[in-house]
Amino acid sequence: TINNVERRYGTSVLGIFFVWTSAANAAFQYYKVLPVAGKALSLKLIWLTIASSLIFRTWQLNPDPSTGQKSPLLPTRGDGYTKFTWFS
Repeated sequence: TINNVERRYGTSVLGIFFVWTSAANAAFQYYKVLPVAGKALSLKLIWLTIASSLIFRTWQLNPDPSTGQKSPLLPTRGDGYTKFTWFS
């Protein structure tokens, strides 16, 4: 929703960074206890790295239509409009 409907690409970049960091921490913590489990979880980081690069590049290539500049990493008040179609 944040990518497709609201077009807040900067917030998506920040979000995927935290997801990647969390997955890396989980893989490291599991590796300390059971190395095989940590290696298995680290495979997820490959996919997350590819997804992160795609989201980052999307943010770079799609400026805000009203200003022509990149979206900010953190949302601002009044920046987006969310409409829930199942309630209208």
